[in-house]
Amino acid sequence: MKTITKPVLPITQYGVPTVVDFSLSEEDEAIVLKLKSEAKIDINYDVRKQLNIYSHHYIGSVELTNFILRVDPSFVNITNIGRLYDFAYDIKKVRLTEKIKFADEYNHPLEFLVDSFVEECKEIFKVGLFKSYQTRDESIPTLKGKLILKQQIINQSRFNLKFHCEYDEFTSNNLENSILLDCLNTCQRVTKNEKNKTDIRKMINQISLEVEIKNTSLEDFKKLRYTRLNHKYEPAHTIAKSILSKRGMLNWNTSSESSIYPFFMKTWELFEQFVTKLFDKYYPLSIGKQIDDVAWIKYDAFDKPVDSKNIKPDIIVYKKSGVRTDKVAFIADAKLKDDPNTENFYQVSSYLNKYGVKKGFLFMPQSYKMKNLIEVDGTWKSEGQDLEIKEILFDVDGILDAKWTGREDEIKQRLLEVIPPEEYI
Repeated sequence: MKTITKPVLPITQYGVPTVVDFSLSEEDEAIVLKLKSEAKIDINYDVRKQLNIYSHHYIGSVELTNFILRVDPSFVNITNIGRLYDFAYDIKKVRLTEKIKFADEYNHPLEFLVDSFVEECKEIFKVGLFKSYQTRDESIPTLKGKLILKQQIINQSRFNLKFHCEYDEFTSNNLENSILLDCLNTCQRVTKNEKNKTDIRKMINQISLEVEIKNTSLEDFKKLRYTRLNHKYEPAHTIAKSILSKRGMLNWNTSSESSIYPFFMKTWELFEQFVTKLFDKYYPLSIGKQIDDVAWIKYDAFDKPVDSKNIKPDIIVYKKSGVRTDKVAFIADAKLKDDPNTENFYQVSSYLNKYGVKKGFLFMPQSYKMKNLIEVDGTWKSEGQDLEIKEILFDVDGILDAKWTGREDEIKQRLLEVIPPEEYI
């Protein structure tokens, strides 16, 4: 394992700009541009020739010539990112430790994902790779399936003695497994965890005997349909999508001397998924999936609709337990901030008017440890409209600790106390 010798510069997202005395090299210029465009991180010199660094929605790490930049989350301890991701995306993994570290002062979000992916793959390999029927169309020595006459005539004209057949083959060489193999190869290249490297190498050797190596695109994930036969792949594919979607970042620094692969995660999506999963697991009323719903329609001079604008609330809770109906109990929007602005209130108000309900919520994380896991921070009532919006604060570290120490009843109880379901039925 390569030892990290460069100083690590930790900053916190959404904090005040960090001023440092480090300098950038010419080789860093391309990385800085990519950081701004792809990870919303600004790095600029001020009038005193000092570096000013500010991060918005993303957390992660990147290695520059003279230092390693690490952006920590503002709402949860960096060492809890693995648990947060596993809970938010329903990864059935038991994390016995909070940390994966390969330098005392350095934690890399990518390592948390790799660790979860390796464990999910191990479970899949235990029960055996998923097999499915794949249609093959090729020339083979023996007759199998259906003979394709047009191609067979071409074979005969070329004195090709093989039969051109179309047939079904029961094989592991399918999309489900090719995604695993592609992600395993990526993880093998980027992880610094030696134990994971060994486990990944063994799995690659096993799966590559049956599965063809292919580069996975994000479009491939849209082709997946999970059934009772392949549903065990869904958690692994969820993690693989997070890793492979950032593969372009991994190419920012291709130097063999690099210790750190650039990798950044969008935290507002992670927090949004976290609170959605909280209600899905611990709240008695039914949660609706996010869907785009038409809110505004543009009409031309002939009163013909030509365009539309959609809205998509983060959380829709229905009045009946276990049933998703058109009767909405309340609507909530997750915001990764501690001080919502006027635009946030307009946004939630539009949701309330659209779905015909009077009460909504703004779900926000609290960065310091609270007495209770979930608290009401205040209630806003609109002037001129019979609308009410409550601010609810979530102690993310505390909730994750309760989840992993067997105190899930405490989480459920706090949700019921803060948002009593009987008030919305």
